[in-house]
Amino acid sequence: MELNSEDAKLTPRVRLGRRLRRLRERRGLSLRQLSELVGGYSHSYLGRVELGEQLPSEALVKTLDEFFDTDGVLAELLELAHDTLIPDYSRKAIDKEPEAERIQVFNSSLIPGLLQTPEYARAAFRRSLLGESEDQISERVAFRVKRQRILERKEPPYYWGIMDEAALRTANTMTAVAGG
Repeated sequence: MELNSEDAKLTPRVRLGRRLRRLRERRGLSLRQLSELVGGYSHSYLGRVELGEQLPSEALVKTLDEFFDTDGVLAELLELAHDTLIPDYSRKAIDKEPEAERIQVFNSSLIPGLLQTPEYARAAFRRSLLGESEDQISERVAFRVKRQRILERKEPPYYWGIMDEAALRTANTMTAVAGG
């Protein structure tokens, strides 16, 4: 994958979208045609992905990588885009999660991320990231759920956590407000 100097300044989300558009246009396909050929993902969803307005799901990226025979390039770009969702102060810990044998957390007001349900995570993001769209929040929730797979592996890390009662009260409040 070659990048020109303009592409080097773009976010991974926009790079992924531009790469997808180039692949589609090289095949002479419209968004509607691509939608029909890759299992009915809506053309508007594909358009938002191409414009960099929304990250694609892992399932869509896998389908597109297979359809365009890109040897995983789109999946790599999606991983880079997911990395941009992680604040710098959390990056070191999250990068070490896949190899972790033990995870210890203490949180006084929120349920730790690896234990959050999608509904709880969505409510927490809505409360803390007021300027983000629902699509952006959905991307963060999807990434949080993906991180939780570490707890499902054959030999998961020993997870030790302490939560204050306030975290449980906050959970009840947030899910009640969110309709859960």
